[in-house]
Amino acid sequence: MTGLYKRKDSDTWWMSFFANGRRYRRSTETTDRKMAEKILAKVQTQIVEQKWFDLPHDIKMSEVIDRYMREVSPLLPASHGRNTQVMIHLKKFFGNIKLNDVTASLLSRYKAERLQTVTRKGTLLSPDTVRKELSILRRIFSIAIDEWEYCRSNPVKKVLKSLPPGNKRVRFVLPEEAEKLRFTIPAWLRPIVIVACQTGLRRSNLVRLTKQQVDFNLNRITINRTKNGDPLGIAMTSVVKETLLEVIRERKVISPYIFCDEQGKPYTLDRVSMAFIRACKSAGVENLRLHDLRHDFATLMLRKTKNLVDVQHAMGHKDSRMTMRYAHLMPEDLQDAFDAIDNKGMGGLLSRFGHVSG
Repeated sequence: MTGLYKRKDSDTWWMSFFANGRRYRRSTETTDRKMAEKILAKVQTQIVEQKWFDLPHDIKMSEVIDRYMREVSPLLPASHGRNTQVMIHLKKFFGNIKLNDVTASLLSRYKAERLQTVTRKGTLLSPDTVRKELSILRRIFSIAIDEWEYCRSNPVKKVLKSLPPGNKRVRFVLPEEAEKLRFTIPAWLRPIVIVACQTGLRRSNLVRLTKQQVDFNLNRITINRTKNGDPLGIAMTSVVKETLLEVIRERKVISPYIFCDEQGKPYTLDRVSMAFIRACKSAGVENLRLHDLRHDFATLMLRKTKNLVDVQHAMGHKDSRMTMRYAHLMPEDLQDAFDAIDNKGMGGLLSRFGHVSG
């Protein structure tokens, strides 16, 4: 039997219908019969159009998060480490809550609590950090909708909008800082730093760089999968080529990786990052991270080429708005552009004929 009915233990209308050879009984979640009739009619239309699917009503967020970490996150090596850390906070707050019970209101509460969290340094958690956590949760919901068919809406999108604009960090290396670091960067780390500065590659791509990805004849490095999921081709400068050749020539182990330890294994992200931080501390260089060498590369290229499109392609940015953070050129960097329009156009024409009073 297909239709509406009421249960003894409920004032709301329930609907009974068949789909894919099975009978389903679902609450319409309304006590209004006319509204319930509309809901049932919509479901029946979706069944006819083959757009209806059975949503799991009892699945918990902990199960959804675990599936994401098992099936999706490992395919994103650049983000997997951070995802693992973020999931600790997400599961602590949402773990026992059912997926369909996660609302914008609940997410707003999570956001408020995280913004009041005190870090180890004694400061409040930054809005940027909370935004990154919610962005990962938004991604989880997107997968749950598009691939797993667990739900139909993504409540995270509404909550993300209320966070203040992100502080897009752009830190590059000053000449005097480079001179100091020349004496403190350890020998094994030096080639990694050189390649980072001359290619703009992310840490994960650097430490996992293999000989197979480097074509010394074409002077090209090919990254099969970047953080955004796309491949990336990078032209090698003469400095990069000579550095990589020297690393391969001088090492005493056989390994598919360009940068590796005494056992031929690639360096870990933490080891590389911490070694760079220690070198900065010894040199008296503050607020500089290994990832900032990527910003240094983009800033240098933009200052030399004045071409944001070239920088976008070199950085592997899908969205040009990511590249716009580097359009912070100082007035002297724009001097050539202003010289090009000097005494040109309407302003130049009027200036040649002097001032006329009206």
